[in-house]
Amino acid sequence: LYVDDDLTIARLVKRIFESKYPTFEILVAASAADATDQLHHLAGQHNFPKALVTDVRLGGTKDGPALVEDLRHEFPKLRMIVVSSIRDPKDVLRARTAGAHAFVEKGLSIPGFVNELVDLIQSPTEILGRMADAPQPHQ
Repeated sequence: LYVDDDLTIARLVKRIFESKYPTFEILVAASAADATDQLHHLAGQHNFPKALVTDVRLGGTKDGPALVEDLRHEFPKLRMIVVSSIRDPKDVLRARTAGAHAFVEKGLSIPGFVNELVDLIQSPTEILGRMADAPQPHQ
């Protein structure tokens, strides 16, 4: 489930992701409320998302780290990844404190960004936890 208030970016990520990795289906949400509604609707179903990928800034009343914090206890097995076009140390700290498994900078290459997301989604949980604690290179 990819959450971004910029639907142009969200649709681009979805298109590249699904064309490069056809076994994945990307759901798109335009807000924290929309993402929460979709997760509640899909809870317990076979097509429940493997991961929540949310932009830091979502507009509206709730941003990405707040969304992660709200959903962390309700969906403890859901991988949660926070992304941003700018790697602000305050945002990274807020995301990690909220319970995100990783913080990824979008960078200029959407295909490179998609590859990084696939690696995080497919990593075993114990490796993902270590990756979240490791400093990430600036792209």
